[in-house]
Amino acid sequence: MTATPLDLPRQDALKGGIYMAIAMAGFVSNDTLMKLLSSELPVGTLIFWRGIFASLILFSTLSFNGALSHLPMAASPKVVLRSLTDGIATILFITALVHMPIANLTSISHAAPLVVTALAAIFLKEHVGWRRSTAILVGFLGVLLITRPSSGGFDRYALMGVGVVAGVALRDILTRRIPSSVPAPVVAFANSTLVVVAAVALAQMEGGLEMPRGHQLLYLAVAGVFLSLGYLFMVHTLRYADVSASAPIRFTGVLWALLSGILVFGEIPNRLALAGIVLIVASGIYTLHREAKLKRLKAAQTSR
Repeated sequence: MTATPLDLPRQDALKGGIYMAIAMAGFVSNDTLMKLLSSELPVGTLIFWRGIFASLILFSTLSFNGALSHLPMAASPKVVLRSLTDGIATILFITALVHMPIANLTSISHAAPLVVTALAAIFLKEHVGWRRSTAILVGFLGVLLITRPSSGGFDRYALMGVGVVAGVALRDILTRRIPSSVPAPVVAFANSTLVVVAAVALAQMEGGLEMPRGHQLLYLAVAGVFLSLGYLFMVHTLRYADVSASAPIRFTGVLWALLSGILVFGEIPNRLALAGIVLIVASGIYTLHREAKLKRLKAAQTSR
């Protein structure tokens, strides 16, 4: 089965890389604020109120850009499926974030680009050679080192992190399959709205939604801003660069998460976890290096 041809913008790896780096900074900043509130509010309530703020911001973006007429596109099957996938991954991630060091969980979830690279070869017919395949295996070894060091071993929260990997990888593949005629804010708004709906269901299982207090609402509003930025720039990223080419830039999120864990939460990874983080990041950097080398070789052959 071949991928459906899409009307994508002209490929621009540099622009895609910058967008991915911005998206990662936004996501980790959001995660930091959510973890700060995790001891004060249930997960469903956190996700719901953050999602409300993010949805309002994204709706305002659509209105400002005069793109409200495109809003019905949010109900297209590909957009809904992408949003559903991300909604599940979000619930798993925030639940695990409450119980795990932010750097460890972020590093596990950042194995997703390695899965994305593999899936891109299968479903999008992007070329992935043996060197990048080896990098994928090294990255997964890093995941194992991170999940095994904890005193509880491979517990259910680490397993949730692996679930996030699968969800994020599938989400990115689905994003690449959405035609560029669907504006990025529409995709992001659909994503945010569906996550809010999922949060309501989760909150009911937790005993109902709670009303945050003043400082909590402020934190959630700022988290909503960071999340909106992450959503928007992630969609733009996957429209300007191949999935396998842009994916390694996601690893900048690991560095932000390490800083957040150390400076905000006093979480210092142990030796095995740190080794795993290094392996995941190194595999991503090598993949990026290999991608750049292949593009240079291709350009040189074309110019002859």
